[in-house]
Amino acid sequence: MQDQLILYDQAILTWLSQNFSPLQVGRTTQLLMQTGRKAFVEVTTGRLTDNKIRTLPRISVQRLGSRNDPTRFNSNRVRRLGLRDPPRESEMLSGKYPAPSNITYQIDLWTRYVKEMNSWERFVLEEFAPSYIYLSIRPNDVWGDKTFFVYLEGDVDDNSDLEPDERERQVRKTITLEAQGWMFDDKFVSTKIVKAFETVIIDAESNEELDRSNLPPIEVYAANVNGTDLTFAKTLDRPPVLRHGMVISAVFSGKTIVTQEDGAGNLFGDKVSSGTINYTTGAVTVTFSTPPDENTDVTVTYFTDV
Repeated sequence: MQDQLILYDQAILTWLSQNFSPLQVGRTTQLLMQTGRKAFVEVTTGRLTDNKIRTLPRISVQRLGSRNDPTRFNSNRVRRLGLRDPPRESEMLSGKYPAPSNITYQIDLWTRYVKEMNSWERFVLEEFAPSYIYLSIRPNDVWGDKTFFVYLEGDVDDNSDLEPDERERQVRKTITLEAQGWMFDDKFVSTKIVKAFETVIIDAESNEELDRSNLPPIEVYAANVNGTDLTFAKTLDRPPVLRHGMVISAVFSGKTIVTQEDGAGNLFGDKVSSGTINYTTGAVTVTFSTPPDENTDVTVTYFTDV
């Protein structure tokens, strides 16, 4: 897995490029990953390191550091990884819950005129109202696209290092951002998924194959949703139920969400608060975090463990 801190750097730079640069109509904004001190030297001396005349406005970005955040720590495992992008037809992956990491950035904004800085400052205040923005990274195809929050930690005018005559020629503002990100593990555990069974009938004496057919899963209607109930219970008609062989489908905001079971009798999914299945008796109970859509069906699809 590549250096994930670089992914956060790129997300911050992309956000700045897409949102700050267009504010300076008709002018090109330099966006550089460099320390505030280096940017200060280049701006005040009037030349870049390649000896080209500087241009303003300019944005310099520096990652100040990262630290673990124990308040967001979770010791559970994350399941259903790698099912969609790219899809895995015969396995489900699980991994350690990502390690919470807070990443701090210093962003120095440089403009030639106060009016230009005011437009940036107004944008920052509007963007972080009420308190945060959210960006995304893609650690790898297994984890997919993951969202993280960015908070505005500080916003100060920083012209203390400028000489009086320089303050007439450039304006500097320093903002501090904290990204509440995650460090994603790249070690996964694979669980096989059963899609269907094949039944073969063989003559016991001659060992000749007499018939071959696919045994489809059993799909049963569980409940029609009234829009308020969270808990649904059903005793399946043909137990015992095959472990890793049952799913529950329900509709939330027009989208079908699938609940699965972990082979130990526990249900899990994006909308599940709790749930269990008794493989021997076929008794299933699930409690969702929000009610499924009104006048839609909750269905259970399962394989009998024959």
